[in-house]
Amino acid sequence: MEASVDVLVTQYGGFSPGVGCYSFIRYFINLIYGFLATVVVALLSIEAIAVIMLLVARIIVELERKLDELIEGKLSGFEIQ
Repeated sequence: MEASVDVLVTQYGGFSPGVGCYSFIRYFINLIYGFLATVVVALLSIEAIAVIMLLVARIIVELERKLDELIEGKLSGFEIQ
Protein backbone atom coordinates (compact mmCIF):
# COMPACT_ATOMS: atom_id res chain seq x y z
CA MET A 1 0.00 0.00 0.00
CA GLU A 2 1.35 3.31 -1.03
CA ALA A 3 0.82 6.37 1.18
CA SER A 4 -0.35 9.46 -0.61
CA VAL A 5 0.49 12.77 1.04
CA ASP A 6 -1.09 15.93 -0.22
CA VAL A 7 1.40 18.73 -0.92
CA LEU A 8 -0.93 21.32 0.62
CA VAL A 9 -1.06 19.38 3.89
CA THR A 10 2.73 19.21 4.09
CA GLN A 11 3.05 22.92 3.39
CA TYR A 12 0.52 23.68 6.09
CA GLY A 13 2.37 21.35 8.45
CA GLY A 14 5.54 23.42 8.04
CA PHE A 15 3.82 26.78 7.85
CA SER A 16 1.85 26.50 11.08
CA PRO A 17 4.82 26.03 13.46
CA GLY A 18 6.66 28.79 11.63
CA VAL A 19 3.83 31.23 12.25
CA GLY A 20 3.65 30.09 15.85
CA CYS A 21 7.37 30.68 16.38
CA TYR A 22 7.18 34.06 14.65
CA SER A 23 4.25 35.09 16.82
CA PHE A 24 6.06 34.01 20.01
CA ILE A 25 9.27 35.80 19.04
CA ARG A 26 7.34 38.96 18.11
CA TYR A 27 5.52 38.89 21.46
CA PHE A 28 8.82 38.39 23.33
CA ILE A 29 10.52 41.27 21.49
CA ASN A 30 7.55 43.58 22.11
CA LEU A 31 7.62 42.61 25.78
CA ILE A 32 11.32 43.44 26.10
CA TYR A 33 11.09 46.71 24.14
CA GLY A 34 8.01 47.73 26.10
CA PHE A 35 9.85 47.12 29.37
CA LEU A 36 12.90 49.06 28.17
CA ALA A 37 10.73 51.95 27.00
CA THR A 38 9.08 52.06 30.42
CA VAL A 39 12.48 52.14 32.13
CA VAL A 40 13.71 54.93 29.86
CA VAL A 41 10.60 57.03 30.49
CA ALA A 42 10.90 56.47 34.25
CA LEU A 43 14.58 57.48 34.29
CA LEU A 44 13.93 60.59 32.21
CA SER A 45 11.09 61.56 34.55
CA ILE A 46 13.35 61.15 37.57
CA GLU A 47 16.00 63.29 35.90
CA ALA A 48 13.48 66.02 35.08
CA ILE A 49 12.25 66.04 38.68
CA ALA A 50 15.84 66.28 39.93
CA VAL A 51 16.55 69.26 37.66
CA ILE A 52 13.41 71.04 38.87
CA MET A 53 14.36 70.39 42.50
CA LEU A 54 17.86 71.78 41.92
CA LEU A 55 16.46 74.92 40.31
CA VAL A 56 14.04 75.45 43.19
CA ALA A 57 16.85 74.90 45.71
CA ARG A 58 18.99 77.51 43.95
CA ILE A 59 16.13 80.01 44.03
CA ILE A 60 15.61 79.37 47.75
CA VAL A 61 19.34 79.87 48.46
CA GLU A 62 19.35 83.15 46.53
CA LEU A 63 16.26 84.38 48.37
CA GLU A 64 17.80 83.49 51.73
CA ARG A 65 21.03 85.28 50.78
CA LYS A 66 19.09 88.40 49.76
CA LEU A 67 17.12 88.25 53.01
CA ASP A 68 20.32 87.99 55.06
CA GLU A 69 21.77 90.98 53.19
CA LEU A 70 18.57 92.92 53.79
CA ILE A 71 18.63 92.13 57.51
CA GLU A 72 22.30 93.11 57.82
CA GLY A 73 21.69 96.35 55.91
CA LYS A 74 24.10 95.49 53.10
CA LEU A 75 21.48 95.52 50.39
CA SER A 76 21.61 98.84 48.58
CA GLY A 77 18.42 100.83 48.39
CA PHE A 78 16.94 99.40 51.55
CA GLU A 79 17.80 101.09 54.80
CA ILE A 80 16.70 99.60 58.07
CA GLN A 81 15.94 102.26 60.71
